Amino acid sequence: MAQESAFSKVIDVPGLESKDLNLALALAPALQSTFSEDCSRFSSSCRGLMKYTDQFLAKLGHFLFGPECTTDITETIRQSVIGQWNWLVGEETQAANKPQIHAKLSAEHIGGKFSIDVEHFSDEAMATAGPVSPEGLFEVDDVRVSAHHLFIDAEGGAEGSDSVSVGCSDLGVEVATGSHPDLISEWLEQGWRCSKVFAWLAADYGHPTVLKARIQETFQNTVGVAQRFLKWPEVKFSKKLVNPRTHEVTMRLPVNLAEAEKHYPRCADLLRLIDLLKATTRSAGGKSTICEITFKDHVLEASFYIRDGELAYREEAGGLVEWDKEGQLVVETTVDCCLLPLGSSAVAIPIPHMTLKSVMERRGRLEVSCIDAGEPEFKMAADTIFDTALFRRQLLEFFGLQIEHFPSGPSDRAYLRMTGRLVFPTSTIATIISQWFYSFALQQLRDDDGIRLLSDLVAALAMDSTRIVAASAI
Repeated sequence: MAQESAFSKVIDVPGLESKDLNLALALAPALQSTFSEDCSRFSSSCRGLMKYTDQFLAKLGHFLFGPECTTDITETIRQSVIGQWNWLVGEETQAANKPQIHAKLSAEHIGGKFSIDVEHFSDEAMATAGPVSPEGLFEVDDVRVSAHHLFIDAEGGAEGSDSVSVGCSDLGVEVATGSHPDLISEWLEQGWRCSKVFAWLAADYGHPTVLKARIQETFQNTVGVAQRFLKWPEVKFSKKLVNPRTHEVTMRLPVNLAEAEKHYPRCADLLRLIDLLKATTRSAGGKSTICEITFKDHVLEASFYIRDGELAYREEAGGLVEWDKEGQLVVETTVDCCLLPLGSSAVAIPIPHMTLKSVMERRGRLEVSCIDAGEPEFKMAADTIFDTALFRRQLLEFFGLQIEHFPSGPSDRAYLRMTGRLVFPTSTIATIISQWFYSFALQQLRDDDGIRLLSDLVAALAMDSTRIVAASAI
């Protein structure tokens, strides 16, 4: 008698109970309520924001690069950036004369109206971003932002040598957006149902080609936009057994740079910048793996694990991925990244090896901190570009990200609050890199391809969601 397969268990979710996968039926309950409307509103706001590109670019340029910043790209290149940039990231011999001009940015988009302002102060305390009020944030596209850019000094220098004073940038931001009380429960429901779709793939009757075909049928508009930057015919889903009860399921998404160049050229530039990005998420203490994400040679791969129809750790001893009795999930993510600012490995920028600790709370809170910042893979190359030893210390001391949902706020409306901080050395950055970054950043901001791509994707998702919910009601 044949032994029963460990993956013969039926996924007990309508639409996922057999080989005849019905994505619309499986996902529709998570797309009810205001999901489609919120997506449409957000997409329209992104498009509306693009009307203010010139105003936005000028103010953000002054915030990041100082009041003397010019947003004329041609002029920037002609001047070789030296006169505009050295006061912030100039040679070490000029660091002592760097003017301590701190910047504070305030912006909001409320009721379809956008405003932004930047002030400069010599007093650090006056420039520090303060708490953002949630008053008047009634819709998901209502946003208020407060940010600071402080110029501070820190003790740096190569290990084993005398310390030197290094100029650093201290970037802090706080954002509040409108929401609704059920937002977190809806997100959790969507995440759970997506995990069940991949549990279907891991089941005996699940098949990768069927999953891809159903995604294309169910999310026609979203896939249509994705084909502007992905090689959709080469997109693959797969599964493999990693232990007697656990399947690894993988998505492989090759980027189509030629198409991206046509539709979103600045996004294509951004993708070319990344030589390697690898992130591995494990349980607290790093003993059990949850997922692995790699971007290399313009191919994105994401893998995670399914056991007994549930999202699980790779190692059987790790059990299932689930909330603890306090309603928390604590994970650690190791990140390795290398950038190619000039398209050449000769000036590659290896980012320090980081371990980020994430504490997620089911009620709607996420806190991320850096608990380890090791040496980059090519330390000597990195040291010629910027002070890596100082950057590693600053990651440990200052880096932080917090996101929290408040289900009841002013006027009985919910809101979402996000805060973040990053400190990094600037006065020791190699001149060739500082010149490139200045020009690259301004072009990214000026052409707003990222906003347009986000708007297109969310609008397509809104149309698909509306059709999915309507079809499930028939």
